[in-house]
Amino acid sequence: MDILIAPEHTPVDTDLQVVEEFDNLFRLTRYDSLIAVARRVTVVRVNINRFYEHTLKEVLSRIRLGQQVAFAFSDNEHLTWFGLKSVVEKLFPGQFQLLHQQKSNQTIWLTLWQRTQLAPAYYTAPHTGWSFGILTLGKRMDAVHRFLTSVQQGVPMPYEILVVTPQKLAALKGLPGVKQIVFSEKDDIGWITRKKNLICREAQYSDIMICHDRFHLSGTFAKDFAQWGYNYALAVPRIRLAQENRRALDWAVVSSENHVWSTGGLLHYRTYSRFAYCPGGVTLIRRQAWERFPWNENLYWNEHEDVELVRRMQRHGEIVHLADVTVLADEDRWVDQNPDLEFNPTVEVLKGPPVGELRVQWI
Repeated sequence: MDILIAPEHTPVDTDLQVVEEFDNLFRLTRYDSLIAVARRVTVVRVNINRFYEHTLKEVLSRIRLGQQVAFAFSDNEHLTWFGLKSVVEKLFPGQFQLLHQQKSNQTIWLTLWQRTQLAPAYYTAPHTGWSFGILTLGKRMDAVHRFLTSVQQGVPMPYEILVVTPQKLAALKGLPGVKQIVFSEKDDIGWITRKKNLICREAQYSDIMICHDRFHLSGTFAKDFAQWGYNYALAVPRIRLAQENRRALDWAVVSSENHVWSTGGLLHYRTYSRFAYCPGGVTLIRRQAWERFPWNENLYWNEHEDVELVRRMQRHGEIVHLADVTVLADEDRWVDQNPDLEFNPTVEVLKGPPVGELRVQWI
């Protein structure tokens, strides 16, 4: 059986045609079982817009060992046939071998590939349950209990709740499914990276959500995530302000490698950007991805530890996903500093110089 993944109005003679819109919402979860038994997966016009990197990650992460994948497209300003080779090696280094290449009708390139090495385990590992980690100083117990209630009422699969605090909280003692982790190290600067790594180290389940105590789950979080799927390394949820019912800081960009202060903004939900990152308020990460990419513990709070993690993962071929799930926030002091950015399928959504003047003092 062949499966074709193509934009609309592409004629094809194959057992199954999958027509998907090529943008950041492109997701193949509902076709996983069909792709698993396909002899070959054919991707047509992967370069129809600038989201080809996201599309390649979505398709190729599902190709099993020994399975073939073919690409058919004409060169354009987004991607050429030799550019495809570069991007495949960037996203899946050493995992795919080129078997055949030809040019048809002088315009369409046809390339055939085969997976020769297994995909990273976090793309194929089954979902075993949720490990929810919450960071609190114990001063907002109403918010902590709201989070606990949202998990208890909205998550039907196995879960645990790991609460990191500077001391044991009497209000949480004996609650089912709740484990308190005391962080007793000096924390005057905010050792956020050690706390997040501590949660992941203690986590029992395949999928981990780490957040501060101003967040809680929407009622459909678990159901929506199961539908979205567990084929990811790191993901960002949509975040809404619970009282104001407006968007908070979630699917964001910042135009740097995290070496300087830089301009940022909120991406349109259809957009994917190479400058995207996962804001540190809520992080969704697979346990096996964290084992490969833990937080950098040389960084403290407000030192862009979230951007640094994403950029490091990107240098190793990973991307950050926008998960089709919603988390609610009691407040958000950062959202008004990040303007909304328009959807643009042709050019990058955010480019610009760093904000302010760089000053260097030798000591």
